[in-house]
Amino acid sequence: MAEVPSSRRVAGLLVLTFSSGMVDAVGFIALGHVFCALATGNVLFLGLAVAGEPQLGVSNTVAALGSFVVGLAAGHHAIVRLLARGRDWFRITIGAETVVLAAAAAAGWGLTARPPGELGLRHYGVVVMLALAMGARTATTHRVGVPGLSTILITTSLALLFGTPPGGSGEVRGDARAGRTHRRRYLTAVLSIFCGAVAGTLLLRLGVTAALVVAAGCAAAVLFVDGGGRARAGPARPV
Repeated sequence: MAEVPSSRRVAGLLVLTFSSGMVDAVGFIALGHVFCALATGNVLFLGLAVAGEPQLGVSNTVAALGSFVVGLAAGHHAIVRLLARGRDWFRITIGAETVVLAAAAAAGWGLTARPPGELGLRHYGVVVMLALAMGARTATTHRVGVPGLSTILITTSLALLFGTPPGGSGEVRGDARAGRTHRRRYLTAVLSIFCGAVAGTLLLRLGVTAALVVAAGCAAAVLFVDGGGRARAGPARPV
């Protein structure tokens, strides 16, 4: 039997989804057309860059992909060790993410948007830190295990939103009320990443640091308002 996350934790995941949109707005607009959260998009970008698309770069895309994988592996390893010690793994991993995002915001002070071929060392540094944080976040949200809330990729949210009958979801068949609740959650996840991208783009007018400070603030808010976790026992659910 798996435990069901509390409503506060679910709300926290939606806040993190919002901040993922902000992070990828920064990556795409200011860091050479790269995603720091959406690793799937980077795989596509890398293929296009290797094929010679001039608006995309191989080096910054590889840096983002590699750092994301390292962050993901490190996050999984840390969670396993924290669980074995009985520690509050969620708050610790989100706390670490907050620190890395804050460091990226500091490193981004005064950075200006540049195309892939003109990125400086600080641009690469911000890419690496953001991708590390997003990889570790993926490990965290995977462990929480709320269907449709990966905080990074909304494909599952869209599939569950439009691919399940209005009266119920794939997890709670025959329960119309629960089904509507799940569908609202999936819709909110889609809107969260959309609004995050809008907010990140607008904040970039003030600078890279402004956008990343707000992204770090979102993670910090989740850290402080999280209710400690899980509400009740329930059947295991796939992510």
